[in-house]
Amino acid sequence: MAIGTSTGGPNALGEVIPHLPADFPVPVVIVQHMPPLFTRLLAKHLSARSALLIEDGQAGAQLVPGRVGLRPAITT
Repeated sequence: MAIGTSTGGPNALGEVIPHLPADFPVPVVIVQHMPPLFTRLLAKHLSARSALLIEDGQAGAQLVPGRVGLRPAITT
């Protein structure tokens, strides 16, 4: 599942992600429009409230059910 968010995204993610069960059958990738430092903090915050493991997603990382990769949107 892919989720893209911008302004208001952290609040929306805080409402949605905690409702996903630990046995969610597909990997989740989130792209949030904010600087990388803040996405790392957001991943940590969401992970504390979720049954899923939420990580600062890395390029090339394997997508695994039960895990969420959170990445900043790339802007130029």
